[in-house]
Amino acid sequence: MQWLAGDAALREQIAAAVARVERDDGVEWVRKRDQRRRLARVPLADGRSLFVKHYLANDRHALRDAWKERLGLATAQREWRTLVRLRAAGLPVPAPLAHVRIASGEHVMVMEWIEGVPLATALASRVQRRPLLAALAALVRKLHDAGWVHRDLHGENVLVAGAAPVLIDLQAARRSWSEAARIRDLGQLDHSLQQILSRGDRVRLRAAALGAARPLDAGGRARVRAVGDASLAHARAHALSRSRRSLRAGRRFQAFECAGGRGLVSRAVDPAAVIALFAAPAQTVGYEVRRYRAAPSDLWRGSAARRAWTIAHALLASDLACITPIAFLEWRRFGVVVHSALVVADDCDARAAIAPGALEELLARLARAGFDARGLDASGVDLCQRDGRTCPRVVALEELRFPARPRSAPSAAPR
Repeated sequence: MQWLAGDAALREQIAAAVARVERDDGVEWVRKRDQRRRLARVPLADGRSLFVKHYLANDRHALRDAWKERLGLATAQREWRTLVRLRAAGLPVPAPLAHVRIASGEHVMVMEWIEGVPLATALASRVQRRPLLAALAALVRKLHDAGWVHRDLHGENVLVAGAAPVLIDLQAARRSWSEAARIRDLGQLDHSLQQILSRGDRVRLRAAALGAARPLDAGGRARVRAVGDASLAHARAHALSRSRRSLRAGRRFQAFECAGGRGLVSRAVDPAAVIALFAAPAQTVGYEVRRYRAAPSDLWRGSAARRAWTIAHALLASDLACITPIAFLEWRRFGVVVHSALVVADDCDARAAIAPGALEELLARLARAGFDARGLDASGVDLCQRDGRTCPRVVALEELRFPARPRSAPSAAPR
């Protein structure tokens, strides 16, 4: 083990902790199966714990990573410097204890373990919510006033220890005095809290983090609205990223072949069940196979099943309910798709027709989220009873388009 930085007095203790992580000896894995890094909690004999972050080498970008390390720009090097500087500025971040290089050449960083709860869990308490939001806004403002932006600021990267929020996962943080960068930071945070907080609480959080005095003047309202625009832009970018990643085999999906077709299937489903569905569709309950013939536009737009598959995952990433996608398949001849199929599951407890008013509200939400829903009508939407909650659900995935092509000026709807 090569010691790169840290408290030399802890060298023996750090070496033992890193060795335990390498051997997987009595450690608690926070994240183990990841292409970029492994995260572990290492308990010590005195009752304390250490947090160990192991940055994994990437063979695909070995040359690029070697140059970044030579220039001092490797992820571990940047995060170590950031933690040291933020601690010196008095910001609540985990204390950096050691930065080492192990025998494989990979970097390992050791920090103090923060005994806290996720931000979402702490915000569930109505008693603590207002003071916690005030403390969170003050923390974000202090970070920005110190000349830093987090660049990955969302609820999962904030822990609440006692009643105080703590920033974690600072590998993307950068020095910046840019107002636009600060607005983007707050937009990410606003988006991550959209399902937890009311619009009023989010507006109060935005204003306090911006240092805008209330009642808001015209300039303050413009800045708060800019955070809302950034939140919406982040939501659309997140949905687009999820839709693109849904076309790659990985942690959530696996390559799949059935009846001569090739595609992807969700890892949450046994592929044998999908194969059985094609073999005997009449005997399978709860699943539906949607088959599509190829059209000339498929040459540049992709097959209909592929488009519906990506639309479904974009809807789910946008917190909009839709029929559950299970798998998609394409049959090709001379490299050209001749027909395709989408497999969906209906996991709702009950279904009902959607009322006109609810349909208009759903269409407005789809438009704000960046979907083109001009082809969607009441027959393509229903009300779904799921887990005791009623929500509108998109069934006709084929009628949507994402991202929508801009048609006019942005809507002035509340953000």
